[in-house]
Amino acid sequence: MARYSQVNKHNQKHHTMGTKIGKKVWLYEPMGEYSIRLSKEKVYEVVGENHPKDWNGNVMHWVDKYSVRDEEGNEREVDYNYVVFVPNTDLNERDMVADYLENNALHCDVYTEDDEIVASITWGDWKHDHGWSDNLMSYIGYLCVDEQVTEENGSDTYSADHYYMKREGIGNA
Repeated sequence: MARYSQVNKHNQKHHTMGTKIGKKVWLYEPMGEYSIRLSKEKVYEVVGENHPKDWNGNVMHWVDKYSVRDEEGNEREVDYNYVVFVPNTDLNERDMVADYLENNALHCDVYTEDDEIVASITWGDWKHDHGWSDNLMSYIGYLCVDEQVTEENGSDTYSADHYYMKREGIGNA
């Protein structure tokens, strides 16, 4: 179970991501007053994006809500804080992870090393980038087995390589 503060991360970055219409998503569902849980039982398709307007009535370039449709054709509007984009399993493992992280507003280099997937995050915030990476990867069955800090300056922002291994049969998309 994730707390809202742990996942209220990527929302500020969605405006740089381009359209997501046609992408598949999972949704966070409320689990009480302060908690939410990622529900992977149902996959939705993004069918629309709501772009807010500025004080002058001009449409802004970021998205604050998505219209999503389930497999039965039911549509609903959801806040972008409650959306996780599903990985594209048609890609090879490295490309699938890179695409998945990018779609979920985590901008990093992804490469393989031995049997591990490495996400190299440059000057990311400890929670909104590094923590978000570990959460995202756990959703698709990966465990962070090591984190090597590559640059730091004593603040909450640092660079690091996160090493992930697939946990077979757990969290598969």
